[in-house]
Amino acid sequence: MDNASVAEAVVDRVQARLDRQFDYNDALDAKCFGLLGADAAAIGVLVAVHDSINRYWAIPAIALGVSAIFLMYVIYPRKLDAGPNWREFYEKFGGANPLDASLQMLTELLLAVEANDATVPAKDVPFKIGFVVMAFGLLGTLLVGLVH
Repeated sequence: MDNASVAEAVVDRVQARLDRQFDYNDALDAKCFGLLGADAAAIGVLVAVHDSINRYWAIPAIALGVSAIFLMYVIYPRKLDAGPNWREFYEKFGGANPLDASLQMLTELLLAVEANDATVPAKDVPFKIGFVVMAFGLLGTLLVGLVH
C-alpha cells in the first residue's frame, strides 16, 4: 500500500469517528427530550392532584424540576465541528498531490474530532445527574401518592 492509500484509509476512519460523535450527540439529545416530557408529565400530575395526596408532594416536584434543569442544560445547543468546508477544501487542494490532499484532510478532521471530544463528553455528567435526580423524584412521587 502506498502512502496516499494509507492516508485515505485513516481519513475514512477519522470521518467515521466524527460521524459517531454527531450520532451520539443527537441520541443524547433525543433521550433528554423524552425524559423532559416524562418529567413535565409527572410534575403536571403532582400539581393537579396535590389536594388529594399528602402535604409532601412539593418535594418530588422540586426534585423533578431540578432534574429538568440538568436535562435542559444537556440539550442546550452546542456547535460541533464537522470538519473542513468541502468547497473551500476542494478549491484549495483539488489539484494537489493525492497524498498532500489526504494528509491535509486528515489534519483538519483530526482537529474537528479533538474539538468535539472536548464538547460532547461534557454533556454526559449533567445527563447522568439529571437522570438520577429524576429517578429519585419519580420514586418520591410514588411514595407521596401511596402514603397518606
